Amino acid sequence: MNNLKKEREAVGLTQKKIAQLIGISEHGYQNYESNRRIPNVYTAQKIAKILGKQVEELFPLSKL
Repeated sequence: MNNLKKEREAVGLTQKKIAQLIGISEHGYQNYESNRRIPNVYTAQKIAKILGKQVEELFPLSKL
């Protein structure tokens, strides 16, 4: 999910801020960017909406 970090930085958000916006801890969000965890579909949709992207652009659908 290196793409996730790139997209987050492109819109000028910190990990802490995006975590707050989606309602999880900063550490929880860091797990998504580092590929330690995959978000559930609902969380993936929230992240995609904040970043102005489609879920498929950020996450492999086979893993959601």
